[in-house]
Amino acid sequence: MAEIKMTRVDFRLVHGQIVVKWCKACDVDKIVVIDDVVSSEDFMSQIYASAGVVVKSYSQEKAKRLWEKNRFGEKSKVLILFKDIDTCYAMIKGGMELKSVQLGGVPQMGDRRAVKRAGFLG
Repeated sequence: MAEIKMTRVDFRLVHGQIVVKWCKACDVDKIVVIDDVVSSEDFMSQIYASAGVVVKSYSQEKAKRLWEKNRFGEKSKVLILFKDIDTCYAMIKGGMELKSVQLGGVPQMGDRRAVKRAGFLG
């Protein structure tokens, strides 16, 4: 069973701050991106392969199966990334037990209000 070191919502997903700061600070050897769209894009998988850490992208359905099986792998230290709060919430409602969720960048859209400089909730 993998050890979940950090869970984060960040619309940018895998970017410099994640790779340089959070992976090192949390001693992570795998990033798991849970997003239905990103998981189906081969181009993004190729981009993420250059991150210097193992990056796996899963649909919500596949992520739920892998979570129930072994929490995303044997002996891995995992950072879970969600592109949006709705997906994170759906996974929690579906049985994913997360100790905490860090809010990264959440863009302004519709009737969302600023709760921090780069975070908007509605």
